[in-house]
Amino acid sequence: MIPNIVMSVGSEEERKYVYKNMGERGEGEENKIWIEGINEVKNYGEDENSVGKYSDNKVGTIIGYGREVGEGKYVGMYMKGSKHEIKQGAGNSGEVVNVGLGISGKYENKVEIKWLTYVGMNKCRTEIGWEEGNVKGEFSMGEVGIDVEGGLKIRSELIGIVKPYIGIGARKSSYDKVEEKGKIVDVKIEGGSYERCVGRIGVEGIREISKRVEIVGRVEYERVIKGEVAGVKVEGVSGKVLGVREGKERIR
Repeated sequence: MIPNIVMSVGSEEERKYVYKNMGERGEGEENKIWIEGINEVKNYGEDENSVGKYSDNKVGTIIGYGREVGEGKYVGMYMKGSKHEIKQGAGNSGEVVNVGLGISGKYENKVEIKWLTYVGMNKCRTEIGWEEGNVKGEFSMGEVGIDVEGGLKIRSELIGIVKPYIGIGARKSSYDKVEEKGKIVDVKIEGGSYERCVGRIGVEGIREISKRVEIVGRVEYERVIKGEVAGVKVEGVSGKVLGVREGKERIR
């Protein structure tokens, strides 16, 4: 369960909310306040890191403020609060409460360049169901991240605006030592970190229906450059903690 929590938190992407709320050049908005609800459901398959499928349900809110500081130049800041509920099999669960903030910016001329930075803190809890009783753990995890995206803004009579783009995001999550306690087991996990880097390429189409209504379509391909799995080591033991199967947490 611990590797699943680390990987779920470490794979978050604030840019999906921040970038679309940056003001467009020529809108005439010197100041902009925006708010977005977060409601995501992700299902992960079994891999080297997790011996079984698991789901991650996340809800929260992200709020931001931005300002034009010159022709085609935009800077902003944002704050986020969210909660993850992670489930894997019968009786196995994790919970993460997250708060974070960041700054962002955009430069728009013949090209469009967007960027953001992020720092966050997470309080994490785990519970593993054993026949002899549940095993519980609790730990903290900090995060730092950066994302950069660049592209072109092409006007088309057929579509409206076409934006081909390329981007890359990197994130590091550092967690404290973890101790899972129960009636029959006491497992100590070393503190460590999870580093993730993801590249992407895509194209976005925007068709304006009116000043207040527009249709947006996006096609994107992502590739994980680093961080496909999150290894978590047991203290004083050669191996790592994996996920759970049939109510048992397994150590290899």
